[in-house]
Amino acid sequence: MLQFPEDFFKSEIRTEHMVNETSKRMWAAQMEVLQRIDEICKRHNLTYYAYWGTLLGAVRHQGFIPWDDDMDIAMPGEDYIKFLSVAREELPQEYWILNMYTSNDWFEYFTKITNGKSIDLSCRRSIEHHGCPLAMGIDIFPLYYIPRDEEIAENIRKILSFIQQLEGIVIHREEHPETEEEKQQYDLEMAENLVELERITGYKFVSDRPLRTQLLVLFDQISRIGTAEDSDYLTTFYHYARNKDKAVDKKWLKLIQIPFENIMINAPEDYDSVLRKSYGNYQVIRKINSLETHNAEKHQTHYMGEHLELVCLREQNKGKDLDETMRDLTEEEKKGISYAEAKKELPIDWINMIYVPDDNGNFVKKKVILYYTGIEAMLLSSGHVIQKIKNVLETFKMTEDVVLWWMPFQPKGEHMDLLKYYVPELLKDYAELINQFREQGWGICDESGNVTRAMMFSDAYYGDKGVIAPTYKRTGKPMMYQDYQILS
Repeated sequence: MLQFPEDFFKSEIRTEHMVNETSKRMWAAQMEVLQRIDEICKRHNLTYYAYWGTLLGAVRHQGFIPWDDDMDIAMPGEDYIKFLSVAREELPQEYWILNMYTSNDWFEYFTKITNGKSIDLSCRRSIEHHGCPLAMGIDIFPLYYIPRDEEIAENIRKILSFIQQLEGIVIHREEHPETEEEKQQYDLEMAENLVELERITGYKFVSDRPLRTQLLVLFDQISRIGTAEDSDYLTTFYHYARNKDKAVDKKWLKLIQIPFENIMINAPEDYDSVLRKSYGNYQVIRKINSLETHNAEKHQTHYMGEHLELVCLREQNKGKDLDETMRDLTEEEKKGISYAEAKKELPIDWINMIYVPDDNGNFVKKKVILYYTGIEAMLLSSGHVIQKIKNVLETFKMTEDVVLWWMPFQPKGEHMDLLKYYVPELLKDYAELINQFREQGWGICDESGNVTRAMMFSDAYYGDKGVIAPTYKRTGKPMMYQDYQILS
């Protein structure tokens, strides 16, 4: 298991970008997967090196690009094929190998090795992968050989381009509804194209496997035609089929090792040529990606956040029916709550904050803002969370005609343990912030989990897009979501 100094996992600014606690743990988990791949490659004398953004990060940042969250490596074709033949037996049992040969749901031209199928809420993966419970992995791009004979190379490129066109038609059909006439026309044209493809390649399409998957398999097989002996260049044929790009000269591929975070990583000796081929002037900083938008990790974080928030609400309600606790308001409840009703529902100190006497001695209700902080958005933006919440609290503290009703997410039990591995600094600072707010007593700290009651007495919602927000939206009351990237 790789060793990281504890300071490695703390949020920090790199190249004017906040790298948060969760990003660091995702990075470490991926580096752990790379370590397993590296061990297999060493045992079998296989070549791999950092590729795409990982190579760029290694050269320009001596580690990850601060706003990137994945790792890419490349292997020459013969090494890639050999690796796939031994990987299943030599990788840890829980690891997954995703490509067009192993999965009918994988539609990429490369292989991904992950440390699990999905998020693991049992804490086991967190312990083994530096606190990260998400399924993290490495993308492995095969670099196949372009035949030196230009006629052969062009024929290969044309076949691959034809396959890509057919895949595009399949994708279009999946995403757009068709009339019966369009469907018949499609089936006829596709059948003719597949017959032609079978004639050209000798490949036989079958009816019991998705067509798109078979097209990807055929694409990969055709890409393997070239050999090291009859070639000067290697390429990712996905790009070559589109624009004839010769990605890598064989002469560039003598390997060296360069620093990457706290390890050394394989890189082409002439990495300058490789990077200029891919990025032009690669020393120019261009923020073209962001951790907050990467789909795989964001999807897992959404699932985990939603699950943990619901568990937290059930624990706060001590076994009460959650559907009742989060039910829609009646029309009467939406119209407003009287002082008499408040006396039956709320603690006396909350009533004294919400209702104040007017000049005639009648109790008048102040405007109440329900402030909810969940876990999903906090995990995605952990480096900004505490300062953002502090700023929100300070703003409302100075607003005398408004009462802030804060419902903070507070995990317990094994789920607290899970998050302690993942975001220990965030949890510690978050708990201190809740305690300070509770002790200061200028606003309502609602730890009951009774969402319906909070909706009844509040006039508007501010906070995260967590499990409360969809229910609150149906009240018709004003809502605004907070953005942790905007601290003011």
